[in-house]
Amino acid sequence: MRMKTTVAGAAALAITIWLSTFAQAQSPPAGGEASAAEVQAQADYAAAQQAAAEAEAALGPLRTAMQEADTAYADASRNAQTKRQQATDAKNLAGEPGVNELAQAEANVPAAVQALTDVTNAKPALDQALADAKAAALPLQQAYDAAETAAKEAEAAAKAATDAANRIDEEAKKATAQAAAKRRAADTSKAALARAQQNEQQAIAQANTAAQKLPEFEALKTAADDALAAAVSQVAAATANHEAAEAAAQAAETLAQTVAESADQSDEQKQQAAADAAAKRQAAEEARGALAQAHTVQQGAQKLADAAARKLARAAAQKKLTEATVANSKNQIAPSMAAAQAAEEAAVAAEKFAEERNLEAAQVAAKRQALADAQAALAAVQQALQQAQTQAAQAQVAAAAQSMADAEAQKQASDDLVANATNQVTAATTACQAARDAAGEQAQFDAVAQQTTADAAAKRKVADEAKAALAPVQQALEQAAVRANTNAQDLARAEARKTAAEEALVNLKNRIAAATQSHVADEQAAVEAEAAVVPLKAEAERTRAAYVAAMEVADQKRVLTEQAKAALYRLVAARQIGSLLESPNPPQPANRIDEIIFAKLATLGIQPALCSDAVFVRRACLDVTGKLPSAEEAKAFIQDPDPNKRVALIDRLLEKPAHVDYWAMRWSDVLRVKAEFPVKVWPNAAQAYHRWVWESIAKNKRYDQFVRELLVSSGSNFRVGPVNFYRAIQDKTPEGIATAVGLALMGTRIHLWPEDRRAGMAAFFSQVGYKPTSEWKEEVVFWDPLKSATIPGNTAPGVDSVAEAVTVTNQIPQALAEPIPENGPLTVAFPDGTATTIPPTHDPREVFAEWLIRPDNPWFARAIVNRTWAWAMGRGIIDKPDDIRDDNPPSNPELLAYLESELVSSGYNVKHLKRLIFTSTAYQFSSIPRVDTPEAAANFASYQLRRVEAEVLIDALNDITGSTDLYTSAVPEPFTYIPREMSAVALADGSVTSSFLTLFGRSARAIGMEDERVSELASPQWLHLLNSATIQAKLQGGPKLVAMASATGPASEIAERLYLTILSRMPTEADIKAAEEYARTGVTEGPNVWIDLAWALVNSPEFLLRH
Repeated sequence: MRMKTTVAGAAALAITIWLSTFAQAQSPPAGGEASAAEVQAQADYAAAQQAAAEAEAALGPLRTAMQEADTAYADASRNAQTKRQQATDAKNLAGEPGVNELAQAEANVPAAVQALTDVTNAKPALDQALADAKAAALPLQQAYDAAETAAKEAEAAAKAATDAANRIDEEAKKATAQAAAKRRAADTSKAALARAQQNEQQAIAQANTAAQKLPEFEALKTAADDALAAAVSQVAAATANHEAAEAAAQAAETLAQTVAESADQSDEQKQQAAADAAAKRQAAEEARGALAQAHTVQQGAQKLADAAARKLARAAAQKKLTEATVANSKNQIAPSMAAAQAAEEAAVAAEKFAEERNLEAAQVAAKRQALADAQAALAAVQQALQQAQTQAAQAQVAAAAQSMADAEAQKQASDDLVANATNQVTAATTACQAARDAAGEQAQFDAVAQQTTADAAAKRKVADEAKAALAPVQQALEQAAVRANTNAQDLARAEARKTAAEEALVNLKNRIAAATQSHVADEQAAVEAEAAVVPLKAEAERTRAAYVAAMEVADQKRVLTEQAKAALYRLVAARQIGSLLESPNPPQPANRIDEIIFAKLATLGIQPALCSDAVFVRRACLDVTGKLPSAEEAKAFIQDPDPNKRVALIDRLLEKPAHVDYWAMRWSDVLRVKAEFPVKVWPNAAQAYHRWVWESIAKNKRYDQFVRELLVSSGSNFRVGPVNFYRAIQDKTPEGIATAVGLALMGTRIHLWPEDRRAGMAAFFSQVGYKPTSEWKEEVVFWDPLKSATIPGNTAPGVDSVAEAVTVTNQIPQALAEPIPENGPLTVAFPDGTATTIPPTHDPREVFAEWLIRPDNPWFARAIVNRTWAWAMGRGIIDKPDDIRDDNPPSNPELLAYLESELVSSGYNVKHLKRLIFTSTAYQFSSIPRVDTPEAAANFASYQLRRVEAEVLIDALNDITGSTDLYTSAVPEPFTYIPREMSAVALADGSVTSSFLTLFGRSARAIGMEDERVSELASPQWLHLLNSATIQAKLQGGPKLVAMASATGPASEIAERLYLTILSRMPTEADIKAAEEYARTGVTEGPNVWIDLAWALVNSPEFLLRH
């Protein structure tokens, strides 16, 4: 793969030739001798090559002369420019400009000196101000540092004391958290054990079923073998009877001829002999028929025996597989049970420890509360005692003004009150001490924590006050420092300015003196240099014109050569391509599809041709599964003599998982399965959506059921895949939803409808609700007649049950400004104009779905039939598949009507529809057009050429080389992990992409239209394949391709393997010869020869196009 960028032009020419061959080959002859036109084209090409070579040879001397003249002219021009600049500078310096410049330089010196003096005079005052600011800030800074240190030490002590006081509470919290974690682990282990036990039961049931079926298949095989043995015996007997009857007939015929030729025999004898011969001949023919019938019976018995043997082998294999599954399940039970038991024991122990810790913490809290209560009670009675003592003192003061008896009585009352209060204080003090003793060490911890916390708060206050005092002084210091620093910088600049001005003045005086003496001589030298340039310029222009004229002639000769080459290649390809890509057998109708298409082509005067077996196996594998056949599959199919092998291949491909992957990708384009911009479904919702599509195709779900689930499903976007049909629509208004439904399920663009018709269809989707849940990015889609989803904060719980989620959150709030109105009847109009009223108890989506999937609906079956036909054939019966309208009629109405009736009568069996199409002769037509007209293309006279999809192409390159691509999601979540071995076709999420997929036109899945996917072969794509380092790395380092290229054996075997792997066909003798000649050139050696061949093949249109 050396210097491959140089072949881009030749490669583009090759594509042009290849495509033009397909477009122009009306009836290309099979291989054979070259025609007269081809011989003449060969001569024209040789003559054109000779003329181009002569024109190219004539360019050499002219190019050399031009380059020499250009160099001389450039050198002289540069010299003249230099001389002219010197003369101009000298003239200016010697004249008035020099005088002015000198005056300015002399004036600059005093100005620089004055500026330096000003800056120098300002410096002492600024330095003194900075010293004063530092002196004022120093003691305040020291005081703040000491206060901050003390505060931090006190805060650390307070934290330590608080941690000690709260130790038991923290230990209890930690133990509780650990117990909860171990309980979750135990529950997870129990669930894993339950799953393992369930898997074991399922495996046992499957094993039992397989064991029960095995005798049935053995009996079936025995019966088939017996029938085959009987049929073999019948063939042997019929063979013996036929041989005897044939011998008797031949003997009778010989005798009859002898009798007829004998003159001694009578006419009666001759007639009798002839009659005997005829009778025995008839008996021989009957024996021949019996033998043929016996052979037919034997062939049928052989097929039944082979089928029974295959079924028995599959049953035995299934039994073995299920037994192995049972054994594996049993092996998983014991470790799962042990793990569950260990996790349960750990959880119980942790819960017991947490209970003990929590109990201890509760006891401490109770004691702490008791002490607080006692302290509060003591404070209260102490306050009461103070009040009683105050009253007693006041009573003594007042006694002087009262009688003795009254004073004595009042004093006694005050004394009693004080005594009572004293007794209460004593009791409260005793109780407080008892509570403190009960609290024990914890009380001391609490007291220390309170004291250290208060101390830390006081010291923090002191530090904050010191910081506040320091702040203005610190700011003044910073300002003084800035002014002093600015002055120092100004001083340095002023000194530099003064020095520069003095030096510039001296330099200018020297230059003026020199210019005064040399400016006349400089001017003369400039004039002479400019005069020398003129003839050199003329010579350069003359030689360039001669070279350009010769170049134009050479270009014309090269163009003529390429045209002659293209004409020659076109003739050679037209002679050879038909034998390579077409079958010699004439096409015959295989089903009703063919009868309709053949009749239409007959009216157009077109006789189609069949594709070859090599083309068919590649085409069918790509169209049905999105994968190339393996080399072994392609070779076996090409060499298989069975006349029904094409139908058998389609039946096998339709049952492969790859078929489901590929058609799920096609449906994902239409349904916009994409997590990020512009759809924003979220990755796990996109995966749920794709999984539902994939499973529907794998189960061959009835198409009417498929569509009904899309339209009426409700639930979580994470748990109910089809509800993402509504989530993936960008415009979630009723009309936006109706537009998406029309495009995806009716194949029509309703934005082209009249406004009233659009509004009628939109009404069916006016009650779709979207409600967020408590789980991240989850949303419930449901029938919301009350518009409850619009209420702020109306969030559903993240549960599987939609009914529960909606019921819980659909309660009509009581605190709204206006109550939510009840749902009433809804008057709507179907797209066909029929009006109806939907009761308030019915979901309008269900009403629309029931109308849409009716067998007599004019859109439903037609849309899916036309889309499936377009995906298989490259063009719809109505073109495009999503543009069905009255003024865009089908190219073959009878064909479309037949396919619609087949789909409906089969119970909407889409796989049946695919089989009808893929097994038709029309699908097997050659891709070489017999008639290049729009009518021929619209009526499927040939298979439509188109580039394979981006995903299919990169997967094919990886399969060929044995390499892989790693795809990653933009959302880094565990559920977005994509295994390295996953193919691009199988990617669920359209937002997971690569530069290759984007360049090669992968659908953006933004609006669900077929045109979003680009399947044309453009220059940037082909240049990428030619030159991309990524593609080169796959070819040079892919283990599968490297192994093929490094294999030993004849060159023909390696070439055959490469052609079968990449192009799904055997190489021609010319192909092998070209490879061998390339190897002999010595450009590359060893395995690189075959790597280069692989590079050439994957860059050929035969590989890149469906054909």
